[in-house]
Amino acid sequence: MRQFQTMALAVAKPNGQSNLPETMLTIAEAMAKLEIEPLPRNYELLHEMLRGGNADLQRDFAALGPRPRQADLDDLGLHYRLAGHCGLAASRCQSEAARLLGGLKEQLALGITGKQAFSRSLEATTRALAAPGTSLADSLRAVDALQAGLAELIVAETAIGQALNQGVIRLERIDRGLDALDAAALQDKLTHLPNRLAFLRRLEDMYRPEATPPRGALLLIDIDDFSRINQTFGERAGDRLLKRLATYLRKSIKKSDFVARIAGDDFAFLFDDIDQPDAVIIAGRLRAGIAEQLAFATSEPGERDHLTVSIGIVLTGHVASAVELQARAQAALAAAKADTRQPIKVSLG
Repeated sequence: MRQFQTMALAVAKPNGQSNLPETMLTIAEAMAKLEIEPLPRNYELLHEMLRGGNADLQRDFAALGPRPRQADLDDLGLHYRLAGHCGLAASRCQSEAARLLGGLKEQLALGITGKQAFSRSLEATTRALAAPGTSLADSLRAVDALQAGLAELIVAETAIGQALNQGVIRLERIDRGLDALDAAALQDKLTHLPNRLAFLRRLEDMYRPEATPPRGALLLIDIDDFSRINQTFGERAGDRLLKRLATYLRKSIKKSDFVARIAGDDFAFLFDDIDQPDAVIIAGRLRAGIAEQLAFATSEPGERDHLTVSIGIVLTGHVASAVELQARAQAALAAAKADTRQPIKVSLG
C-alpha cells in the first residue's frame, strides 16, 4: 500500500492542484512498474487511484498486487463506476446483444427452411394421393410421412418460440443494463450528483443549432481553500463535507434547474429563465446558506469553522456556444477567487 501512497503524493501539488504532465508521467511510470497495459481506461483507473480521493479504491487496487490481470482491473473500474469502464461494459452488452440476435436469426432461418420443406412435402403428398392408381398402402405411407414431418415441424417451432421468448428477456435485461451503465457514467460517485460528463451533455443540448436560444445563467462554485481542509482534517472529512454540500445544493434548486459536481471541489449550476440581478441574488443566497449550513469542528475544542465558496456567473444568452460559456464562467470564477472582498463575480463579456 505504501508504494501507492507515495505515487499519490507525487500526483498532487502542494496547493492541491494537479499538474497534468507530471500526473501523466507518474501514471505512466506506475503502469510500467506494475506491467499494466497502457489502455485509456487503465489510465483513468490509475489516475483515480493515485490522486488519493478514494481510500477504498486504493486498498482494493493494492490488493491486486503486482502485474494485475486486465480482467481484475476492469472489474475494479466497473465496481467504482469509472466512465471508461462503464463504456467497456456497454460495449460488452452491445456485443452480447449482437451475438444473441445473430443466434436468433439463425434459428429463425432454420425454422423457415423447415416450413418450406414441410410445404413441399405436403404438396407432393397431395399430388400422390390424387394420382390415379395410388394404392391404399402407398397413401397410408405418404400420410404417415406427412404426420412425422408435421411432428418435427411442431417441435422445431416450439423450440424457436422458447428461444425467442428467452431472447426477448435477455435483450430486455441488456437494455436495462445499458440504461443503468449510462446513468452510472453520468453520476458522480461520491455525491451522487450529475458529473462533468452530464454537465457537458446539458450544455451541448442547450447550444444545439435547432435549440431555442437559452435564457438563464451558469454559476460555477469553488470551495475556498479546500486543500487546507483535506490536509488538516483528512480526506475522509473532506469527502463528508462534499456530500453534505451536495445535499444542500440539491435541496436549494427547483426541479427545472440543474446542479453537477464537475471537479473535486467545483460545482456548476444551470438556472433557467433568470437575468443578471436574479443570478447575483441566487449566488448570494447560496453562499450565505453554505456558510451557515456547512459548519464543521476545528482542531480547537468548541470552535467551529464555516465552509465558504467563490462563485462565477455568466448569462447563457450572452454567449454563442458551450465552449464560450465555460470559458467566461471560469474567468469569472477566477476573478471571484482572487478578490476575497467580492467573492461573487459576473462575466460582463
